[in-house]
Amino acid sequence: MTLTTDIRYNRTMKTTQCLLADLPADPRDYSHSDKHREARVLKREGIKRCTRCMQIKPLDDFYCYRGSHAPHCKLCDHKRVSAYIVKRYREDADFREKQKEHSKRQYRKLKSNKRGDEPAW
Repeated sequence: MTLTTDIRYNRTMKTTQCLLADLPADPRDYSHSDKHREARVLKREGIKRCTRCMQIKPLDDFYCYRGSHAPHCKLCDHKRVSAYIVKRYREDADFREKQKEHSKRQYRKLKSNKRGDEPAW
């Protein structure tokens, strides 16, 4: 973040903290209505709480699906997908073969494009 963004983000956080002062300290203790109230206030400020790491982050740190933002941040999503791929790669021999074939196709496609051939797609 740039310096101006940091200053704006800190001001936003102070304003948001005032609006949410009467909520419990731990977000996991929120009631259903507390969660919705917090979400409305945070969204108005351009920030959101990740449901996995429970940190408040700018909306740019969340993927956008079908016009709304994902419930978890990009970093948490990356960790989840990476763990799934590693687990699947270890346990599933068919998946390993498919990944190898896919990598070979991608390599051939990129190599043919560098030589000036017609694109593979």
